[in-house]
Amino acid sequence: MYLNDLKENIDNEINQLNNIAMNIGVNTAVIKDWNKKIRDSLITYSTDKFIHQFETQIRNEIIKKSIKNPKFWGYKSIDNDSYGLNMSADTNYTRSLPLDKIEKQFKNSKLMENCICFNSGMAALNAVITICQKIINVPVYAYSAYFETYSLLKEITIKNKMFENKDAYLNAFADSNLHLVEMPVCSTERQDLSINEIKTGILNSKKEVFILIIDSTLELENKQKIKSLLNINKNLIVFKVRSGLKLDQFGLELANLGIVEVYSNLSSKHIEFIVNMLKNYRAVSGLSIDYNSYLRLIATILTAKDKVLYKQKIKSNTSKLFEIISQKKNKYFKVKFKFGLPFIFLIPTCPNFKLVNWVDDLVKEVNDKGGYLPYGTSFGFRHTRLEIIDDRKKQPYLRLAPGAFLGKSNNILLQYLENKICEKYAK
Repeated sequence: MYLNDLKENIDNEINQLNNIAMNIGVNTAVIKDWNKKIRDSLITYSTDKFIHQFETQIRNEIIKKSIKNPKFWGYKSIDNDSYGLNMSADTNYTRSLPLDKIEKQFKNSKLMENCICFNSGMAALNAVITICQKIINVPVYAYSAYFETYSLLKEITIKNKMFENKDAYLNAFADSNLHLVEMPVCSTERQDLSINEIKTGILNSKKEVFILIIDSTLELENKQKIKSLLNINKNLIVFKVRSGLKLDQFGLELANLGIVEVYSNLSSKHIEFIVNMLKNYRAVSGLSIDYNSYLRLIATILTAKDKVLYKQKIKSNTSKLFEIISQKKNKYFKVKFKFGLPFIFLIPTCPNFKLVNWVDDLVKEVNDKGGYLPYGTSFGFRHTRLEIIDDRKKQPYLRLAPGAFLGKSNNILLQYLENKICEKYAK
């Protein structure tokens, strides 16, 4: 057995699922039944499957509860008995839906007075870039590796400059006062930026006003020293943008979500004006959250502290799995990983390696043994996921995204990384 702390992993996962289930009002008897089923299967491959089924029932309960809400079935335009009721009630008209109840969940910092939510991470980025270029009409300088970000910039901006090298980016930093950076950057090849490096770049700039957009979707620990930036002698606005689908919903994927946090050393009236610009743009451009998603997202699941712990668990599990994989010294896969990212890349070293067959056989064996190790896109889930990345430009490779729970099914993945098993897929 490769993962020798399975019992502890299972206990921790059951405890958190129990907490979520109780918070959303799942029947106590149902919770006890799932706990018994999981405990009775200890420690077999079926334990992973039963844990996943318990998690799925929790997700289903949240969605069912949202559908049972009378407002879910209301008209898309406001329908109330009086003007007063119209003004005080939530509306299910998507573009003008007040999102205060959702945004309040993410205002967990004394520094942050404003949080604006959108219907996706890319929608949030779109809104922030558009409004920022309206405030200061200058090129966007971007240090980013995420393909969709590059495509978005190309579509909505006339002038922008993308950097692939950290030193080149920092050397050109002072040429623009509108910057977009990923922290951490979505690449094992590129070096991450630090807040101190950005701070130095801003101080060396001759511009009086500076706007920084930070894509923090991959941030697993909130250690960025935003406060040190706000103390400098420059007029500064910082937008932290992230997808709230990946790491903010405990792996349940209840609804698409984009989150924008606003920090600044400007006066509150200026920031309020910018926040209102973003909210107005959200409304007129249709980038707000639909009512069904709204009802799911306002469900009280766990606390902000629990979200931090969830991210840290994924970070810890990814590092742990990378360490185990590295020890195997597999000659058929090159392993790429950067500490702090929530995934590991496995790149076939043999051009004829039958990766699709390897993945299909691996997943089939997991299923045959009654376990759970799915093939699926994205990251930030409760269980480990496998995904083949194929951009048609180079050889397909595997992205491995460990979850918050490392179950026994991961052992089959590790067995498939034995050289003897890989050998037959390289012929």
